Amino acid sequence: MSNYHEKLDTKNREYIHRMLELMPEYASKFYTSMRGTHASSTQLGYISDLRRFLIFLSGSSIDEETYLDVPLEKITAVTLSDIDSYEECLMDGCGGKETN
Repeated sequence: MSNYHEKLDTKNREYIHRMLELMPEYASKFYTSMRGTHASSTQLGYISDLRRFLIFLSGSSIDEETYLDVPLEKITAVTLSDIDSYEECLMDGCGGKETN
């Protein structure tokens, strides 16, 4: 692996771990399940998407930390209507812009 890719992987993993520190434990379990099978950039994308979805479910903004307490039961109760609403939210640019 090139030095560039090693640095990128390290940066991605550090950012993932910073996000996971602020997310419910089930997010860490999700991350652990994909660690050996996906590139760090893919892992970062998945964790960022999960974070954005938790923010949506909690009704908070990207700058708030109230999404950290979204219980797993709320995720398992997601309906097709919720997914449609989330899709609309994404198209409208909900959740603000993330930077790493």
